[in-house]
Amino acid sequence: MTAKTERADAIRWIQAQMDDYGLTLEELDAAGCLAPPPPPPE
Repeated sequence: MTAKTERADAIRWIQAQMDDYGLTLEELDAAGCLAPPPPPPE
């Protein structure tokens, strides 16, 4: 499986979960799910 295929599969899985639970991108963003990760420790 290529990285592109794995990414597409992951996106479809996330979309299916959002549909199953009735979530929107706005709700996920408000909950902090879409925040960038913290910088790595130095």
